[in-house]
Formats: sequence, structure tokens, C-alpha cells
Amino acid sequence: MTDAASPDIERGVRRVAFIALVITATISALVGAGAGVLMASITPVDKFTWLMLLLIPVYIILEGAFEIFVEVIGSYSRIARITVIIALLAGFYVTWFYMRPL
Repeated sequence: MTDAASPDIERGVRRVAFIALVITATISALVGAGAGVLMASITPVDKFTWLMLLLIPVYIILEGAFEIFVEVIGSYSRIARITVIIALLAGFYVTWFYMRPL
């Protein structure tokens, strides 16, 4: 391989890693939103509970499922973990507060 091709390859690897990060965050937000819909329909309207604690097992399952992306994401793995947590929380609470009257 020549040195001229390596910047193009590196740029392509970064692009694939970014796409994998976006896919991971999207799946996490959708799982969080699904859990928010489920919990909003189950819990009493007049009570605020710490329902996010119920998503800890879901987060652990997501971590295990997203281990296949670690090779693809590479240097973005720490960012991906933070993004997964934020997307899961945001998806859950936005959906939960949207479905429940204040």
C-alpha cells in the first residue's frame, strides 16, 4: 500500500465508526422509549417512581449486544458508552413524561 491511500482509508474507518455510533445511539433511544411507553402505561398517574432503575438490566443487555460494535467503533468506544446511557435515559424520560399528565 502506498502512503497516499492511508489517509483515505483512515477517513473511511472514521466514517464507519461514526455510523456505528449513530446506529448504537438510535437503538438505545428506541429501547428507552419503548420502556418509557411500557412504564407510563403500567404505573399509577399520581406517583413518580424511580423507574429508570428497572432499565439497568436493559442497559446491561445492550452493553453485551453492542460489544460487537467495539471493534468497529475503536477509539470511540468510551464515547459510545456515554452516548448509549444518555440516549437510553433521554428516550425513556421524554416518552414517559410525554405520556403522563403533569
